[in-house]
Amino acid sequence: MNHITINNLLNRQQYAYQPSRSTVDAARDVVARVTAHLEGGRQVAAVFCDVSRAFEMIDHALLLAKLSSYGFSGCFHDIIASFLSDRKQSTYVLGSKSDLDPIGSCAVPQGSIMGNNLFLLLVNDISTVCDIPEYVMFVDDTCLIVNAEDVDSLKLKLCQVMH
Repeated sequence: MNHITINNLLNRQQYAYQPSRSTVDAARDVVARVTAHLEGGRQVAAVFCDVSRAFEMIDHALLLAKLSSYGFSGCFHDIIASFLSDRKQSTYVLGSKSDLDPIGSCAVPQGSIMGNNLFLLLVNDISTVCDIPEYVMFVDDTCLIVNAEDVDSLKLKLCQVMH
């Protein structure tokens, strides 16, 4: 177990990289929420968002500030800063290896547990942006579920959420 899991730092609406939580669990949650609204006689819409190249859009300064806000400091914070600085990465597929290229100052190393956890912490509070939808998240994929009593109210809520 790690500090993130032990201290329950991740949003409960996030299903990725956590014990006993999978894509299947996330899909079941979406279906259960939508079904519950429909069975309750409500209008419902689900908006699926996928951030393209999400791991390549992580500003290191923003990430380090976020870690500080979660109480990561001192030596551990310095280790994370070192982990992010001057990193290079290559890909090895079917016996072929790509060139070793820097990941830059707006990315986290992919394929590492640390990179995954850092990404999750950065997007952890996305569900606080708007309180209208219900959120179901799996890494950079987010489902926003909106419900209302009638179609016109649903359209209005969807416009507010998308704005």
